[in-house]
Amino acid sequence: MDNTSHYLEKRNVTLGDRCATIQLETYFWHHLDMIIEQEQLSLNLPCHEIHESRCNYSMAQSLRLFIVMYFKEKTKAMQRSHPLGADYKLFEASADPPSIIQVLNVFSQHAQHVGALYQKN
Repeated sequence: MDNTSHYLEKRNVTLGDRCATIQLETYFWHHLDMIIEQEQLSLNLPCHEIHESRCNYSMAQSLRLFIVMYFKEKTKAMQRSHPLGADYKLFEASADPPSIIQVLNVFSQHAQHVGALYQKN
């Protein structure tokens, strides 16, 4: 990891009909860039979907959590589809790769669960 990975970087995104500035560590932007390149999406699409279901999380927290969930789901898919498990490259084709929609659904379910817990308190 280089010395710039902990620096905060701001990017502008469109969330529905409004613009927002999101500040994340360079490390997380790098991994989000990997995701949108792999999935062939614009930055705005996953940000909008995450914004719609984030409940009590900030947008930065939501993106960090989504990134972790994305790579966790990819790793689980690799473990299921290869005899050597996750020892292969993360983005190597697998028989059962999760789509970004599946990961967004996992994020949404998690956020709703956390939202329900906050409402109880």
